[in-house]
Amino acid sequence: MKGIRLLPLAVVVLFCCSNLFHHDIDSTPDPEPVIPAPVVDSIVPGNGENDVSLNRNPVVYFSCEMDATTITGETVILEKIDETGLIRERVQCSLTVYNNGIGVVMFHLPEGIFFDAQKKYCVTVRRGVRGINGKILEDDFHSSFYTGGTLDFEPPMLDHVSPEYVVNAENSLNSFEIRINFNEALKSESLRDIEIVLSNSNPDFNTKIFTGDSMIHDSRWPNIIVVRADFDQPLVPPGEYHVELNRPSDIEDLAGNSFSGTVEATISHFVSYKHPCDSPCFVSDQGTSCCQ
Repeated sequence: MKGIRLLPLAVVVLFCCSNLFHHDIDSTPDPEPVIPAPVVDSIVPGNGENDVSLNRNPVVYFSCEMDATTITGETVILEKIDETGLIRERVQCSLTVYNNGIGVVMFHLPEGIFFDAQKKYCVTVRRGVRGINGKILEDDFHSSFYTGGTLDFEPPMLDHVSPEYVVNAENSLNSFEIRINFNEALKSESLRDIEIVLSNSNPDFNTKIFTGDSMIHDSRWPNIIVVRADFDQPLVPPGEYHVELNRPSDIEDLAGNSFSGTVEATISHFVSYKHPCDSPCFVSDQGTSCCQ
């Protein structure tokens, strides 16, 4: 009789245990990744900007790389607006497309032709433009600026190179960003052939050379050259790394003025700061012991 009474319990235990190893398999396929439509991130000169130099070429920055076949005089337009705001006159210019992570479209005024002084100009981007992902700009985009009365013949100036030093809690680095900051927006196409060299006196360190294709373009900072330095072997402090930019005269601003000078800097890799109590044995001035 006892065996008969145990039988249902064993069946229950067996059933419960079988559920421990049973997992429902979701046959629902993963959703297709959403491909965003291109967006006009910014236009230089900025909307409403005043006193724009008469030889400064406007630039449109897109959120993604663009299909150059859709960038035409009918989809990306530059016009002069009269005082009433009713009459628009097309500005004859050419367009170039530069793709490197984002899409950069630049207007080029004909040689020797400049904007009229003290006038309003408008840049319009039509819905016909398309990203290389096939998506079309969802809405027209407009941006206006006002010219001053002078030409820009001043070359871009180097502001600073960052970082001056790097430090992290693990005391080793797999990567960091080098930023070369200028005082004005740069022509993206002029960065195509420059080289940034990162070196170290340690013979075990392999000198790294970064070309225009490895640079990060960000429409928020058209005046900054950004390179992400990745390392196969983590960098261990202390150390000093030399940054040098080759072919700096290739760099131009939006008025076509070339940079004149050199770009060199040192980046120091420090041992990370540790609180004294993190050390093996430390006694504070107040007599508090942190010895471990």
